[in-house]
Amino acid sequence: MFGKELYRILSRKITLPALFLAAALTFFMNNSIWEEGVIDNGQIYRYGQAIAKDKAIAEEFTGILTEEKVRAIWEKYGAPVNAANRSLEKERMRELAGQGGNDNYCNLFVAKWFAQETTGEDGRAELSLPEELPEEFLNGKYYFGYTGQGWGFYGDKMIMNIVMSFLAAIIGICPMFSEDYAYRTADVILPTKKGRFHLWLLRTGTGFVFASVCYWLICGITFFTQYFLYGPEGLRVSCVFSDMPYEWTRWDTPFWKSLLEMHFWGWFSVLILVLQIQAVSAKCRSSFAALLWSLAVLFGPIAVIRLVLDQLPQTWLNMYLQQIGYGMPVSFSVIFLQASLKGKRILLRAAVLSGILGTALGIGNWCRHEVKS
Repeated sequence: MFGKELYRILSRKITLPALFLAAALTFFMNNSIWEEGVIDNGQIYRYGQAIAKDKAIAEEFTGILTEEKVRAIWEKYGAPVNAANRSLEKERMRELAGQGGNDNYCNLFVAKWFAQETTGEDGRAELSLPEELPEEFLNGKYYFGYTGQGWGFYGDKMIMNIVMSFLAAIIGICPMFSEDYAYRTADVILPTKKGRFHLWLLRTGTGFVFASVCYWLICGITFFTQYFLYGPEGLRVSCVFSDMPYEWTRWDTPFWKSLLEMHFWGWFSVLILVLQIQAVSAKCRSSFAALLWSLAVLFGPIAVIRLVLDQLPQTWLNMYLQQIGYGMPVSFSVIFLQASLKGKRILLRAAVLSGILGTALGIGNWCRHEVKS
């Protein structure tokens, strides 16, 4: 029975094309190689060559971040010449290279985290290192290394992974029960010995498997693309330097640990989503209606937060409602990582309760459906 239900999902004409499209969009939209550019001693490097050059430059300074390393980077490479209004157009990079100076991952890193902007004698804004550097990241706990644009901003890529995998999962799962109503096969299935709760349980398990495959396939494409383009070095870097959304008290956590956590909670969100979609499918009488309501369940909480709650005064009730909304699948994993312990509890309760509610509604909608002669 499990194999038949899985075959039923995969045999729909739209399922595999939707999954392939989601995978292709993920690959192209999360491929950061086109955002890489280096200027080094009058030479310009772009794309793959820029990654190789940046890795070679960063290798000298890789390790625990210290004030000596920060100042050594600034002394050797100076302020990045392509920091303001950064452009990777070839002509613009050639123009900057002809003016002298350097622009690479290391001095861009120092400029972002430690430099301050001052006004030069000619009235132009200049970057310089202050005499006293902020000690927050120089306490011996933070690890520096090359991340590039690939391991950097991985939280943004994860949002894309979640949206693409969730959409593919919804397209495959949402017709599970609704098409039985549309084709009147529910009238045949429901009166059978295993046509009610047993079938709901079987289809929910099948939905878990299919949605998990969608999720790990999409996440795997993103991860291995970055791994083969940028190498494993960035996995050791403290997660704050890769702009990973993470609780500020644990910013020194290695990137690979935060990555594992984010993927685990993303998978948890997938399972909650399946329970919600099964409830929608068991209620709707057509596959198209099930798809529309499933999309509303997925994006509705974020839409309410952005369009309604964000416009209201930030009272404790408003903030509590926003946390509940962020506890829904599409935003849960990213928000959960950066929330405080109290916030994590609220988000987790909201997610679990939404899963329980989806389970109860799914079982009730399917098992209580009355067969019409």
